[in-house]
Amino acid sequence: MKNNVPRTKEKEVRIREIQEAAKKVFIKKGFQRATIDEIANMAGTSKGTVYLYFKNKDDLYVSLMLPGLEKVTEVSLILEEKLERKVFKNPHEFVMEFCNVLMIYYEYDPEGFSIFRASQIGSLFSDFSPKMVERINRIGRKNFEIARRTLDKAIKAGLFPPFDVVKAVDVIWGLFIGTLQVELDKLRWTKKDHIRDTLQYGFALIANGLLCGKELVRQKPEGRGIKK
Repeated sequence: MKNNVPRTKEKEVRIREIQEAAKKVFIKKGFQRATIDEIANMAGTSKGTVYLYFKNKDDLYVSLMLPGLEKVTEVSLILEEKLERKVFKNPHEFVMEFCNVLMIYYEYDPEGFSIFRASQIGSLFSDFSPKMVERINRIGRKNFEIARRTLDKAIKAGLFPPFDVVKAVDVIWGLFIGTLQVELDKLRWTKKDHIRDTLQYGFALIANGLLCGKELVRQKPEGRGIKK
């Protein structure tokens, strides 16, 4: 039994080295142009060793995204549990905690998040195997289901008037991804980090919108369309 411990640790270290190298190569060259040879060279190991731990490039790519997505599941369930314990005193407090859940995802593994964002590009999806797409979709569906369920519970708890939780989760996710991308781009140029502040401002706007419930979408803008 004692002889297995060093080997286990060596395996874990080797896997981490390969994954760290893969992040650098994938971020620099993208999924399609990256090769196992380059990743192996970056990791200081052989191509055969990479294949010892990962079936193919797809398998390696997915392995970089899963820890972050699984972290989302973990903290989302904590958010749901807090809601059930009636921890939140008001709607804004709940929405700010929702924002924090997504920030934890980004801060937990920024490079893994970048890999995931790249995977969402439409043209890139065509390069993935069906199994890879299904693995990503499976955990994505789970996280969206938790988010929708939590918002539904927030409505039933009286924090918000009724609204479309399916669309709301899509909007929340879109605001998070879009705002984060804008602020990351600005950070590269200005060296000033306003990510959390801007996201919190955006989520405060969402909280105000959710408090309007279905009344918000019932208001139809006037004067639009082409008059004949």
